[in-house]
Amino acid sequence: MYGIILVLVLVATGGLVAFWGDKVGRRIGKKRLTLFGLRPRYTSIVITIITGIVISTATLTILAVVSQDVRTALFGMKQLQESLATSESHLASVSADLARKTSQVQTLSDAITKKTEEYQHLNSKLLSVQKERDRVSGELAVVSDHYAKIKAEYQSMQHAYEKTKHDYTRARGELAKTSSELASAQSKVESLRSQLAPLEKQVESLEKERYNLLATKKRLETEINLLDKERDQLKTGLESMVFGKVVYRADEIVFSTVIAGGGSTEAVQTELSSFLAQANKVAVSRGARIEGKQGIAIKLLEGNFDTASSIIAQLSDDVVVRLISMTNVVEGEPVLTYFQILPKTKIWSEGETIASCQLDGRGSLEQIQLGIMELLYTVNNLAISRGMVADAEGKVGDLSLGEFRKTVTSIRAIDGLVTVEAKAAQDVWTTVLPLSLKLKISR
Repeated sequence: MYGIILVLVLVATGGLVAFWGDKVGRRIGKKRLTLFGLRPRYTSIVITIITGIVISTATLTILAVVSQDVRTALFGMKQLQESLATSESHLASVSADLARKTSQVQTLSDAITKKTEEYQHLNSKLLSVQKERDRVSGELAVVSDHYAKIKAEYQSMQHAYEKTKHDYTRARGELAKTSSELASAQSKVESLRSQLAPLEKQVESLEKERYNLLATKKRLETEINLLDKERDQLKTGLESMVFGKVVYRADEIVFSTVIAGGGSTEAVQTELSSFLAQANKVAVSRGARIEGKQGIAIKLLEGNFDTASSIIAQLSDDVVVRLISMTNVVEGEPVLTYFQILPKTKIWSEGETIASCQLDGRGSLEQIQLGIMELLYTVNNLAISRGMVADAEGKVGDLSLGEFRKTVTSIRAIDGLVTVEAKAAQDVWTTVLPLSLKLKISR
């Protein structure tokens, strides 16, 4: 609307100046006036030229007064061009640095993926060897019991032999049989012990290799985190302007659940497929997607599905299964993921303090409520970092509204600083939701 008004004003001004110039020219022509000693005809031409100059000057003056862009185009174009060239040079430098950092991150990501696969392979092999060791240990225990029983019979026969000579012949035959069984049992025990020794050495070797792989993995993860921080610092300004909204960060949990171990591989794969379908719905709702595939947003690391199914099937108890985002994901892009499998463990015992904070009972209601909420947020993060499964919203805790209000009231009733402890109301296992809490206040 502003541009239309400006154009109309310019047209009206030009027309008015032309009209008055023509009118003046005619009057001078009729009166045959002269200017600077020129003839009337040439005087009229000079006035027409002056009129055109006035029209152009008025147009440029009005544009310069009204529009900052026109003033910039007339008087500051060279400075603007220099500033634009400097900005483009800086952008090219930042883009090159970003590309180099991205390449480093990709290289380390490939390395940690390879180490993870080696670790999973060795872990599977270790489980197999441990099962074999347990089987041999069981057989050794059975044979040892049989050996002890036969030895007791042998000693009993020896005592009977010394006690009486009457049954010497019969006892001698039984003694020979018992001695033969005893020698056979001893031979089997030695054989099993010889089998057990290399298995134990192999287990020890695998444990050492597993420890080395874990150390390498931890070191690589530390390097990845450092590079991710550098990359995030470089991309913070460009991400929101160029790439759009970030829906997942690298190493963020996309979804988690609990799956029973010890079943068949096919049954585990069915549960994992259902788990992936739920995770895909969550990712789609947050804005991720695979171009050309309607309603699909999850990409799983190649071979990770079969590896995870095999590991879960070999375990005898429930496990926490998490789907982890490998990279930062912006809106409209797919989520590249891998499975993280965590065994069932007890992370806190009943009555154990999980976290604590200090609050001032003399503070405002909002300050006390905010302090308790921060304590609960700390508990939630601690539980997830220790491998606990979370619901679809990423929460693990369960504190009733009544308990919350009661705690706030108790703190406000105390005139001074208090310590608020979040304690486990019962044993806390990684595979069992919710995490029941009770809050204890002390001065």
